Amino acid sequence: MDFNKQSYRLILQLATDQGFEFVDFLTVNLDEDKRQIILRHDIDYSLAMALEMAEIDAEYRIKSTFALLLSSPLYNPFTSINIKTINEIKHLGHDIVLHHRVASGCSADEIGQDIVKEMQVMRAFFPYIQSVFVWHSPPPNKLQSNLEVPGMVNAYSAAFVERMHYISDSVLRHGPDYFLTALGKHKFLHLLLHPVIWMDEKDNMVSMISNVLTKIIHECDKEFMVNRAWKAKFPSGIPEEPLNKLEEFLNKS
Repeated sequence: MDFNKQSYRLILQLATDQGFEFVDFLTVNLDEDKRQIILRHDIDYSLAMALEMAEIDAEYRIKSTFALLLSSPLYNPFTSINIKTINEIKHLGHDIVLHHRVASGCSADEIGQDIVKEMQVMRAFFPYIQSVFVWHSPPPNKLQSNLEVPGMVNAYSAAFVERMHYISDSVLRHGPDYFLTALGKHKFLHLLLHPVIWMDEKDNMVSMISNVLTKIIHECDKEFMVNRAWKAKFPSGIPEEPLNKLEEFLNKS
């Protein structure tokens, strides 16, 4: 099986057929005698792809959790367009949590303070954001699972990565078949499935990221169009040909 929307739908369908309840980091109850999944999507690159994944989850009446970066160099969550997209994800019935990128050289106290500050900023724009943080560039393993921030939940604490069976598709380490098999083996699952991997429908990380890069350039182009000089030179936006050549170049072996 390949990483694509069809494979993703198969995972959702099998989980539904097997009677899993889709919960979040605040509602999961590991003392209950029922099968539970936390379905998590980290938004590393593209909010548009995240919305597409959110729409598929909603088709199956599945509630999932989307982790949003404040410090992304690739998207600004506070533009009017992106605020609208994030609100749409929420309105589809999903949860939003904080995706935190750890600055190098920070102490545990400094990391905790940064998380609190980022949450305050996020809550000003998205008051419904859950008090949960998810690592983007994790600190050392011991700190990764043990860091406590008052009033917040660490998504990598023991309850979610030890008592639950945690599986990630990061760098394509596990394929679709692995996730399907896991559904039959475990009662409590914490699944991390990235929009870029399943919505892009490419077969390797370089192709996935190359495709996202051209989409990001298109998004930037929309902003550039407010510049009169740019719009005069490219009245219909950046032509497809150079972007196709860029993607072709990036995918050369």
